Amino acid sequence: MRFEVLGSFRFLSDRGEAELGPNQRRLVFATLVLHMNKPVQIGSIAHVLWGDDVPESAAGNVQAHVSRIRSQLRRIPTTDVELRTMGRSYVLRGSPDQVDAHEFRRLAAEAAARNGDRAIERYDRALALWRGTSALADLTPERSRELLVRPLEELRLHVLEARNELMLSSGGHQELIPELTSLVGHHPGRTRTTAQLMLALHRSGRTVEALAIYRSARESIVSTHGLEPARGLAELHDRILRDDPALQLAVV
Repeated sequence: MRFEVLGSFRFLSDRGEAELGPNQRRLVFATLVLHMNKPVQIGSIAHVLWGDDVPESAAGNVQAHVSRIRSQLRRIPTTDVELRTMGRSYVLRGSPDQVDAHEFRRLAAEAAARNGDRAIERYDRALALWRGTSALADLTPERSRELLVRPLEELRLHVLEARNELMLSSGGHQELIPELTSLVGHHPGRTRTTAQLMLALHRSGRTVEALAIYRSARESIVSTHGLEPARGLAELHDRILRDDPALQLAVV
């Protein structure tokens, strides 16, 4: 049995992919999966579903969804996952290894404890678990989805940056440019990614483009926040302007 949240929400058993029901029930199930072996209060689930506009019927609705989820789990003869009630809370008991998000975190931690190619290999394995760039991509509303997965998606970006830094340090600047360009386009406020793209372009003999990336980032930061870019990014810009030879070996 496996639960997958790094993309659309999927529940897989030896019978194949299970039908998870309507969106609201899927949100309840996903909340319990992401908190595997930890009690989740009814009020916390209600907040995921309705935010601050919780209806009077919230507890009953949550209980009904939990009852359907529990029945679904019991219909799988080989299941070792159990949904228990603990007072005003519910806890999904099972092995964390059955959740792709747990595997992703484990591989990311293993990569961070390694160096060079061994670290890159672990980072790549972690990133390969993602089916797209959004977790719980099929669930709505966006407020509920973000409440559940924002830390996971932030960790994904951190893993990408850590992997890309290692690749830059081993001479992989040219092959990184397309990916870094896409990342900067989708996440223009991430200083580390912007710096990595500038360095990759400069090392590839595309210094004019590297400087243009800085100008674009600076304009965005000033217009959005009324601040100048972080010191490290500005210093990298100055070093590129000077054609500092140390940049050919520097790690952002």
